[in-house]
Amino acid sequence: MSSGIQALLKTEKDAAEIVNEARKYRTNRLKSARTDAQKEIDEYKKQKEEELKQYESKHAGLNESLEKDADAQVQEET
Repeated sequence: MSSGIQALLKTEKDAAEIVNEARKYRTNRLKSARTDAQKEIDEYKKQKEEELKQYESKHAGLNESLEKDADAQVQEET
């Protein structure tokens, strides 16, 4: 009877170790997923900021010329 109880205790201890290892694995996977997701977000943000800079530089002169044209029209009308 004593050996049966010891076998049960050993099995329970082994099961607890397996559960703990599974929890550690899951925690590590979640951390890795968060890190990977943050890296993707940062790359996407950097890409969009670069696209915005290119758009702004491409269209910067357009706003200035429109403002000059509008000012010239106002001066002509007055």
